[in-house]
Amino acid sequence: MRGEDPLVQQAMAGFWPALGVVDPVRIQAWDSQGLTIGQLRLLSVLAINESRTVGELADDLGVRPPTATGMTERLVRQGLIERSGDPADRRIVRIMLTEQGRRAMREIEDAGRGFLAPIFERLGPQKVHELIAIFDEFVKAARAIQEEARAKAMAGVVP
Repeated sequence: MRGEDPLVQQAMAGFWPALGVVDPVRIQAWDSQGLTIGQLRLLSVLAINESRTVGELADDLGVRPPTATGMTERLVRQGLIERSGDPADRRIVRIMLTEQGRRAMREIEDAGRGFLAPIFERLGPQKVHELIAIFDEFVKAARAIQEEARAKAMAGVVP
């Protein structure tokens, strides 16, 4: 079974409390915008990618296209995203953040920054440099695992 290695157990034992310290701040920021975690994930994808089709969003979020369509419908009604035709191909509909959506994402990011900045300052430059390197490697490993799972799913292999 995965995760039985004592070192992995120790890493998880340190990870969850760290996440638990930050989550209440993030959840409060999301809640102040009236967003679910799924909606926030969708908005985050759009903040990074500028515009996506519903199919691309579904792939990015690991959900089926009808689920992504339902999520986009609610966010359009909230005024956080909009649909637009693709100038290169009128059959394609692109989803993008509205100004209100960008403002909501900035407010959420600002809340996180306001909480995290003093923590990083307290750690000091050397520890922060180490942490940055670790975060980079963590994200690379996580993305590689996600990509492998996506490739297996596309091939019809169940993990």
